[in-house]
Amino acid sequence: MLDGGVMNNSSSMQMNVCADLGASELKVIYQIGNKQPCGMSLLPNILEVDSSLVSMYRQQQMSISEDIAWLKLKKSDTKVIAVDQLAENIFSLSNYKQLKINLADWRVLAIIGKIITIELEKLLAYPEEISLNLTVLLPFGESSGDSDEDSMKQDIKFFKRELKKKLKSFYHNDKKRIVKLENIRILPEGVGSLMCSPNHNITSTIVIMLGHRNTSYLYFNGDKFVNGDTTILGFHSFVKEFCSKTSGQEKNNLTTTTLWKSRLDLNELYRISKTDRLEYQAIELQTLKQAFLDGRAELWGKIKGWLLKELETIEFDKMQFTGGVAEFLQPLILEDEYFSNLPIEFAGSQYQETVKKSLTFPGLREEKINELSLRLVDCYGVFSGVFQC
Repeated sequence: MLDGGVMNNSSSMQMNVCADLGASELKVIYQIGNKQPCGMSLLPNILEVDSSLVSMYRQQQMSISEDIAWLKLKKSDTKVIAVDQLAENIFSLSNYKQLKINLADWRVLAIIGKIITIELEKLLAYPEEISLNLTVLLPFGESSGDSDEDSMKQDIKFFKRELKKKLKSFYHNDKKRIVKLENIRILPEGVGSLMCSPNHNITSTIVIMLGHRNTSYLYFNGDKFVNGDTTILGFHSFVKEFCSKTSGQEKNNLTTTTLWKSRLDLNELYRISKTDRLEYQAIELQTLKQAFLDGRAELWGKIKGWLLKELETIEFDKMQFTGGVAEFLQPLILEDEYFSNLPIEFAGSQYQETVKKSLTFPGLREEKINELSLRLVDCYGVFSGVFQC
């Protein structure tokens, strides 16, 4: 028997997976048997293309990394689903108006396919049986089977049914995978950050989830969820506004990543400079910096207005900001005349080191580990609570 509950001859693999299906990045924690949990990420891009396009792409590359991936359900399919970096390379735009749950089945397949690819390198034999316990984080409003919206209940049922069916037989990079879905939970984004917080079961807490696509709040009295709501305000709103105020900027992964890194150093914006002439570079960089500062202030202003309206009558002991955009907006929140006087905490920066020390990050550089551990806090809280790690 191999280490961690994976057997060589009887050949079984047990996977516990928590997936945060973010609009800018899929954040994942997984565990094989009783091994130490691992953290990883994928781009969320999904694109249906002709299989001939994938073949042509492969022929043009010197080597293919594990981030270049495509999916199909039958070996003979002439249409495939490009995912992760492959989909980004072919066509980088994303539709942030589309509900996450509508593409969640393909994104989970991409995640499971990548996990199997990583883990098979450590095994002496391909497991005859792979079983999966899965927890998925989705925005409030897309995550509850108790939703008042009949259409949302149907979407959740359809997602679970389709995912279970697809996992039974699918192809990841032309390799057949068979996975038995033992259990699936769908929870709202933000609940994991609450679970990281000590004494959360005896306090009333408002969790503010600031994400790439959505801003949500969840109100808990101890462990009991009371109410919540969500709005389409997020980092994508900032990216769109930034591009509209600058020349030649595109709403792609390079722009998004650069803007995120610029929260710590505005000089990072030189990475998306469009001019080659030295005499204009300083002027352009100043324009980019001003657009960044104006756009960030505008995003916080809109989010603040929505929160003040929604939370006007709610009494609470603590307010917890979580999600990657919480770190992006943290300086403005701490300087805000109203919010700076509230009992607030930032889950990402507070629990980042705990996540970093508790997980392994196969194949990732230190810079990426630091970034990902910050963004995995919500996922880590849920994973630890669900799988008792």
